[in-house]
Amino acid sequence: MAEKAGAAAQPVIPSVPVQELLAHAGALFSCGPEVLEGALYGSNKTELTVVEAQSLIDEFLGRKVL
Repeated sequence: MAEKAGAAAQPVIPSVPVQELLAHAGALFSCGPEVLEGALYGSNKTELTVVEAQSLIDEFLGRKVL
């Protein structure tokens, strides 16, 4: 009897270097690279997925201004 895979294989989401995300911020996130830089301020990450970067941008833009 053929064995079933325990779970469907999850697609691998590639990590992209931050410099590449900054270079293409307008096309990927509809914002300037300065917005992504602000979202990454204080973070030591050198690679992110596009989904992670978008999440950081959304969080950054949603912050209250004092």
